[in-house]
Amino acid sequence: MGKSGYLDWAYLVVAISITIIIFGVITTNIQEKHILEEIIEHDKEVDLIHDRIEIYKDILIGTSGLFAASEKVTMYELDAYMESQKINERVPGIQGLGYVEYVQGQEKYDELVLEMKEYGFDDYKIKPEGIREEYFPVKYLHPNDFRNQRAMGYDVFSEENRASAVQNAIKTRDISVTKKIILVQETETDIQNGFLMLMPVFSKEDNSKIMGLVYGVFRINDLMEGTLSDRILDKSHVVLYDNGRDEVFYDSRDDHKITYLENSKYEKSINVGGQTWTFMIYDDGIPYNNDEVILSIFIIVLGAALSVTVFFVIRMIGKNTIEMEINSQKIKFDAMISHELKTPLVPIKGYVEMLTEPNLVGQINEKQKTILDKILKNINHLETLLEKILKVQRHEMGRHSWKMSSVMLSELM
Repeated sequence: MGKSGYLDWAYLVVAISITIIIFGVITTNIQEKHILEEIIEHDKEVDLIHDRIEIYKDILIGTSGLFAASEKVTMYELDAYMESQKINERVPGIQGLGYVEYVQGQEKYDELVLEMKEYGFDDYKIKPEGIREEYFPVKYLHPNDFRNQRAMGYDVFSEENRASAVQNAIKTRDISVTKKIILVQETETDIQNGFLMLMPVFSKEDNSKIMGLVYGVFRINDLMEGTLSDRILDKSHVVLYDNGRDEVFYDSRDDHKITYLENSKYEKSINVGGQTWTFMIYDDGIPYNNDEVILSIFIIVLGAALSVTVFFVIRMIGKNTIEMEINSQKIKFDAMISHELKTPLVPIKGYVEMLTEPNLVGQINEKQKTILDKILKNINHLETLLEKILKVQRHEMGRHSWKMSSVMLSELM
C-alpha cells in the first residue's frame, strides 16, 4: 500500500470520528434540553405542593380567626363554617380540619367531657388515659367520618413529635408542622405517614393565654397524589424526605427501588411550618421524541455516507494520480528507447552496410563479410525488438494507431 493508500484510510477514520463527535454533541444538547425541561417541570410540581400547603395555612389562619372573634365556637358552628369553605372540593388532600382545646386541671377536664356528651359523644374521653398537668385533646374534627372519629379526644400533647409542634406554634404564635408521624386515624390497612399543621388560638382577654389550636390533619399519600400531576407520578419516581434527608416521608413507588440516570436526578427543599421537606425526583431515562430520533439517525447515516463517498473519491483520485505517474514514466521510457537506443543503431547499421560494399571501401575477404553480415543481422533484430516494445507501450497507453485496409483472405491462409 502506497502513501496515498494510507492517506485515504486516514481520512475515513477522521471523517467517521468527526461524525461520531457531531452525533455526540447533538445528542448531548438534546439530553441537556430535556433535562432543563424536566427541571422546569419538576419545579412546577414542587411549587404545586408548596402552594397547596400555603392554601392550607391560610385556611387555618382563617379558622383561628373564627375562634378568636367568638366567645365560644360550637361544633355546629365549626361544621357550618367548614361546609361553607368547601375545603375538600377546592383543595383535596386534607384528612380533617379541627380544634384541640387546652385543658389544665381536673375541673377543665370534667367540663370538656360533659360538653362533648351534650354533643352526643357519650364515650368521649381524653386519650391516652392518665393524669397529666395539661392536655391538648381533639375537641372538634371535620368531617366526622370513621377515621376522624378514632382521633376524637386524643391528646396531641401526649406524644413527643406532636408536643414539640404544639410548643413551637405557641412560642412562635405561627403555623407549626409536626415531623413524620402515624396518625391515630390509621387503621390496619392502607397505613400512610402523616403530619399535623397547627395554628395557636389565644384568649381575647389575655393575648398571652393559650386557648387551643386549630389544626389540619394530613395523610401524606393522599396529599401528594391529590396534588401532583398524573404525568409525573406515571413517568418519574418521587421521594419526599422529612427533616432534610433523615426520613423517607413519601415514596411514589411501592417497591421503593430507586433506579435513574445520574444526570436525571432532581432535588429541591422547601420549608413547611419549620420542617424541611426535601423532594428527590428520579427519571428512568431521557424521553426522546420521534423528530429527535430521526435527526440522530440522519446524522449518523449522512455522516457515514459522506465519509465513505469521499473516501472512494480520494482513492480514485489517488489511483488516477498513480496511473498518470506510470504513464509519464512510460513516455520517458519510450523517449529513452527512441533516442538512447534506436538513434545510435542508425549510424552503426550505415557503416556496416558501407563495409559490405566493395565499391565504397574496397574488397573484404569472406571471413570479414561473414562477420559483418552477422552484425547487420543482429542490428536488424535489435531494431525489430525495440519497435515491438514501442508498439506494445503505445498500445497500453492508447497511442497506438490502427490502419484499416482491405486484404484477401486467401493471403492470410
